Amino acid sequence: MTIFSPRYDFLNHFLSLGIDIWWRQQAIRQLRNSTPRRILDVATGTADFAIASLRLRPEK
Repeated sequence: MTIFSPRYDFLNHFLSLGIDIWWRQQAIRQLRNSTPRRILDVATGTADFAIASLRLRPEK
C-alpha cells in the first residue's frame, strides 16, 4: 500500500456515496453461490475486492 491508498479509498467511498462498497458486497454474495476456485481482480486499485474475495477461499 502506498501513502496514496487511504486518500484513494476515502475519495472512492465519498464520491460514489458508498455505492462502491455496496457493489463489492453484492458481487461477493453472487460469487459465493458459485464457489469459485480462482478469482482475478483486474485493475485492482487498492485491492478492496481482492481482499474481500478471500472470504470465499479460492485456490488462487
